[in-house]
Amino acid sequence: MNKRLAVVALTVLVLVMLSGVALASPADQQIPVVKFAGQEMKFDVPPMIENDRTLVPLRAIFEALGAKVDWEEATQTVTATKDDVVIKLTIGSNKASKNGQEVVLDVPAKKVNNRTLVPLRFVSEALGAKVGWDAATFTVSIDPPVAAGQPATPAEQPAAPAAEEKPVAQTPFEEYLNTLPYNADVIKDADVKAQFILNGEQGGKYVVHICKGKITWTRGESKDVAATVITTAQIWLDAASRKIDPTSAIMEGKIVLTPEDALGVFVGIADAFITPRK
Repeated sequence: MNKRLAVVALTVLVLVMLSGVALASPADQQIPVVKFAGQEMKFDVPPMIENDRTLVPLRAIFEALGAKVDWEEATQTVTATKDDVVIKLTIGSNKASKNGQEVVLDVPAKKVNNRTLVPLRFVSEALGAKVGWDAATFTVSIDPPVAAGQPATPAEQPAAPAAEEKPVAQTPFEEYLNTLPYNADVIKDADVKAQFILNGEQGGKYVVHICKGKITWTRGESKDVAATVITTAQIWLDAASRKIDPTSAIMEGKIVLTPEDALGVFVGIADAFITPRK
C-alpha cells in the first residue's frame, strides 16, 4: 500500500470509529494458543477469536475430547456424540443444542478455508471439560473430563474456578469497541492498523485493525501501525457520541493523530463525514 492509500485508509479508520459505523469484533489477528491437558494443540486451520470467543476446527477438538463426529451436508449441521451427550451445531446459526436443549451461542460455527470452526468453550464444557483463559499469554487451556470415581483435585487443593474467556469487567472504551455495529462496505478496500494510547484513569493501549471489511482490536501496542491516536477514553467517547466536536477536539490538541499528514486529511473531511445522530 503506497503512502497516499495508507493515509486514506487511516482516515477511513478514524472516521468510521467516530461516526459510530464501526468496531464490533473483539480481537486482532493474533492467533490464540490452545492447550489440551497441558499440551499445545496443532490445527490445519488456526484458531481465531470472534466476539471474545475462541473458534477452533471442530474435528480436532471433538476427537481430543473423545466424541464421535458426524456431518450432514444438506443442513450444514455437525453432530458430536460422547456417551449420553449429543451436541448439534449448524453453520451460521447462533443456536445449538445439547441433548435436545437449545443453547444460544455468542458466536455461531462457521466455515474457514473449507474447515468448520466451532466455539471452543461451548463444545468443551458441554462434553464435561473445563476451560480457562490466560490473557497475558493469549492461551486457552482445556482440562479434559475426569474419569468417574477419580477426584478432580486432591482434597487439600480444591480446584480453582476457571478464568472467564470474556473479561468480566470491561473499560468504557472496550465496551464501545465491542458494541458498535459496522458497515463492511464502507471499509471493504481498507487494510490499515492504528494504535490508541488512552491516558487517564480509564486509559489503556489498543491496536485497531481494518482488514477485508472487518475491524478487529486487541489490547497492547504495536510498532506495525499506520498512526497513533493519543487522547483520553472519555474524550474519544464524547467525540464519538457528538458530545464534543471531533474536529475541534483535534484542532485543540485534545485528540492527537500522528503522522501529521494523516491529521491533515482527517481535518479536511471530518466535518463532511461526521454528522449528528438522529
